[in-house]
Amino acid sequence: MLHISICDDERIAVEKMQRIVENVLEQEHLLAKLETFENGEEFLQQYVIRDDELVILDLDMPIKNGIDVIQELEKIQRNEVVILVTAYDNLALKTFSYGPFQIVRKEQMEEDLPKAIGRFLNIRKRNQEELEFRIKGELIHVKLEDIVYFEKYKHQVYVHLADQTVLTVRENMQDFEKELAGKGFVRTHAAYIVALRYCRKFEKNDIVLEGDVKVPVSRERRQMAKEQFMISRRR
Repeated sequence: MLHISICDDERIAVEKMQRIVENVLEQEHLLAKLETFENGEEFLQQYVIRDDELVILDLDMPIKNGIDVIQELEKIQRNEVVILVTAYDNLALKTFSYGPFQIVRKEQMEEDLPKAIGRFLNIRKRNQEELEFRIKGELIHVKLEDIVYFEKYKHQVYVHLADQTVLTVRENMQDFEKELAGKGFVRTHAAYIVALRYCRKFEKNDIVLEGDVKVPVSRERRQMAKEQFMISRRR
């Protein structure tokens, strides 16, 4: 089930965010578990790793502020979608390294928070799409959000999943690239396609995935792959 956490030290702001979230969920006919927290420390103390979570954080909170919370999440290599709410027009935050996250100004919250939540829900819907693989005569369906990367070796493609399962299929990488276009994947090399949601950092010749797995980036694909990586960090 979708889980949404709201963290703000101002009760009025929490109630306003909660109302906006509930309105969006009602419009989308979605159910979600909604929890509220008074500060970043309380949120982190009760934090449970989930695969389907949206976190709405106030930037300016006592004890641990929004940036502190994001940095703690980054330490445990989680990639929740974060919406950072701030009363300040601090555009420098847009260069912050953790992702994906969005920034919403408090004075524009009524208009911009529903849009930010909508973008999250669109990404979530896309990630819940499935690919179909035929393995030894059996059809297997795998959610896109469970696929970390594709690796081609000789005449086979190895599909690496988040639970460390590896599927072996006889498919064409070009077909996968076309099918996955616009769905959060990027081809980094003739032999590799990676899911941007599992990318942690971009190095000169590699993309580092969760678990410190390094996937090569070819010279001719480097610029495009880097651009897609940076875009994914801002969603």
